[in-house]
Parts: sequence; C-alpha cells; structure tokens
Amino acid sequence: MRKFFFLFLLLTVSTSFPIVLSLAKSTTAPTVDTPLSPVDADNIIITGSTTPGAKVFATGGPYSIAPITADANGNFAVTVALAQENTNIFLIQAQESASELSEAVQIEIVEGKAAVESYEAANPGADHTAPAAAIFSNTTITATTSTYTLTGTGEAGAKVLNNLVAFTDISGHWAETAINALSEEGVVSGYGNGLFGPNDPVTRAQIVKIALKAFGHDTSSASLTPSFPDVPSTDWSSPYIEAANAIGIVSGYDENGTKTFKPSNNVTRGEALKIILLGAGFIDTASATTDGNFTDVDSVTNWYAPYAAFAKKAGLVSGYDDGTFHGDKSITRAEVCVIVGKVVDYMSTQE
Repeated sequence: MRKFFFLFLLLTVSTSFPIVLSLAKSTTAPTVDTPLSPVDADNIIITGSTTPGAKVFATGGPYSIAPITADANGNFAVTVALAQENTNIFLIQAQESASELSEAVQIEIVEGKAAVESYEAANPGADHTAPAAAIFSNTTITATTSTYTLTGTGEAGAKVLNNLVAFTDISGHWAETAINALSEEGVVSGYGNGLFGPNDPVTRAQIVKIALKAFGHDTSSASLTPSFPDVPSTDWSSPYIEAANAIGIVSGYDENGTKTFKPSNNVTRGEALKIILLGAGFIDTASATTDGNFTDVDSVTNWYAPYAAFAKKAGLVSGYDDGTFHGDKSITRAEVCVIVGKVVDYMSTQE
C-alpha cells in the first residue's frame, strides 16, 4: 500500500511542477556538390551550401582541415588534401552559432592515376587529371599602385588561383597591417571567401594554432593519443593542442578528475595572452611582478595577473582607455593579430 501511495504522490508533485527541457538546436546538414572522382591530383576543392555564416567542418584525408565559414549566400569551398592511390572519405558538417553540429554528409573521392586513365578512356573528353602548374611571365613584381596584373600561361580552361593577401573586410581597419603581416607568414588565414572577420571572436583551438605557427613550434610529432576527451585525434585542431599540451603551453580544465579542453569555446583575453606569451617562450611567471598592473587585475584573484603585468610593462597590450584589461572578455581576431605582432617585434629586441 505504501508503494502505491508514494507513486501517486510522485505523480502529483511532477504534474504540479512541469520540467522544461532545453534541447540545443541542430544545424541542418549542408548540401555538398558531387565532387570529381576518380581524380589524379594532390588535392581537390569541395563545394556546397549551408546556412549563411555557418561554420563548415571537413574531416578525412591525410591532414587536419581547419574549419571555414560559409559566405553571405551560404556557399562554401574547402580545399582538402588527398591520400594518393587511395579512396578518400570525407565527412562534411555545418554548425550555426549556439547550435549542435549537423549530421555528417559523407563523400568519397578516388585518387589514382590508373583509375583516372581507365575512366577517361571510357569517357572521351573527360579530364580528371590536375592541370600542370601555371607559368607566370614575372615572379617578382614591384608596384606603386594597389592593383596590378599577373600574366602567364596555363592549361586551357583551368582556373588560376592565388594566395595573395586580399581580405575585403579589413581595409582601413586599425589592425589591417598586423593582419596582413601574419597572413603573409601563413600564421592566420581568412574564411576562404575573401573575408577575415577581424571583429569575430577566437576559439581556444584557434588561438593554440596561431601561437604554435607564429613562434615556430613543430606539430609533426604530436601525440596521436588524445589527451582530452573533447579533442579526438580526427579533429583538425588535435595536432596543435597535443603539441601545446606536451610543451606546457596549455593544460585544459579539470572537471571532476577529467581533463577537458573545450576547443570550440571562445578564448578570453587572459587565456589568449597566456597562450601567446608561453608560445613565445620568454616569460617566467614565477618571477613576474604584478606591480603597476591594470586597474581591474588583482594579483590574488586573477590567475592571469602575471601575464597581464608582463605584457603591460613590455608594451605588448595597452588595455582600454580607462586603464582596464577585462581578462575574462572574449578576444577578437584583430586583437590577437596585433598582440602576436607586438610579441614577435619584442622578441627581436631581446636577442
């Protein structure tokens, strides 16, 4: 009798206090154009469409692939490397802001010279072989104008691509010089649609990659065994995060005895500064003084106090006009580029 009474009471309480479950919205799976296959090429461009501004993730192939952002029309184009003489399988997913990743769209690309020769023999007029490199009339150009024309020759019908720095959204931006400088060095890149997004936030995974590339850290020997359960070895950021963890640049979060990294979280100004300075390898936090720090940075309650004090004294960060640093605020792509550029310049004066 007591069991039935308890069950009735539980049902009564449950109906009196409704429980609202908040489920994260899943992004609709992207539409992926059918790629050329088989092909005889080192890499290929996968195109498609999704929600405008959504992040597009591609996994597969011999190398990690950084995510890109769909343009204002939802179109995207991601270049992927191909494992030679092999069948390459890629999974394409999209993710809107504050939403879960979409279901994966799987595509298959066969790479192999014999396979292409057989296909082209059976399909006269088909061309699945990568064109030879274009030949330019001049490889060194001195220009006094903002535009110039490159001339040369290439395979008929082939598109000629270049990696010249030409972001369309940073002209006149206060960080334009720093962004272009790091882009030329291959430290940062845009979204693949001519945009850099200087005022966009930076994720924890992205800041690690920037710090390692900016200061010449090798990721080729990074552990293939994940150190963090939320960074699988198949993720594009895994080699960078594993390398950074191995040399003590990052350590992750301790959550009930489990170390997590939270790669997709926006990195804060304090976290970014620490990763950049440790990546540069010239700060000893044990001896760093916190005297003369920013007005909102407390040496006792703010773990990033030594990094902020060091950076302020060295002129690497200036903070806001009111003398504050806002270490818990998200940092932008432009701010990261400027800080990294200043750290590189500072290091050259210490040699």
